[in-house]
Amino acid sequence: VVMVLLSTITLMPTSLASERQTKTLQAVLVTPIRLWEFVVGKGLYGVLVGTAGGLAVLLANQALVGNLPLAIALLVLGSAVATLIGLLLGLLLETPQSASGVATALYIPLLWGAFFADLSGVVGAVSRVTPSYHIAHGLRRALYSDGTWAGQGTTLLVLGGLVLLLGLLGMWALRRAEQRM
Repeated sequence: VVMVLLSTITLMPTSLASERQTKTLQAVLVTPIRLWEFVVGKGLYGVLVGTAGGLAVLLANQALVGNLPLAIALLVLGSAVATLIGLLLGLLLETPQSASGVATALYIPLLWGAFFADLSGVVGAVSRVTPSYHIAHGLRRALYSDGTWAGQGTTLLVLGGLVLLLGLLGMWALRRAEQRM
């Protein structure tokens, strides 16, 4: 599931860099659309793709058990984190090739936390600070053990905080992109 959610990291930067290269982004930015509307609109696409993909994987594996509203909330937050990372990359990098390359290079380290968090020492400690750890750990608990909202408070706060931070960074990057055009 985490692999599907993180794949949205590669969708957004290539799309935005292509729009910048073909001058589509410049045309959008001169319309009366507000900055936050643009960021939210682009982000919703990735969140919908990631969440639908995550639900499809859970359904295919007959894993839709436990606290489903909480699991869906975690899927949405995880998709939002990945999508906003991709949005930020797409706004900061100039070409579709560089955006795709950096997004692909980030995919593996970001995925790390979902697989290596149970190890001891430095590897486990580093793994537990990645977004993928919070997504995977939260989904496991929501579906199979501690499926309460209160029990997921830290995970929800971390992912929600990342969404807020990445959203603000995305708006900053869009303002920066506007100034360069």
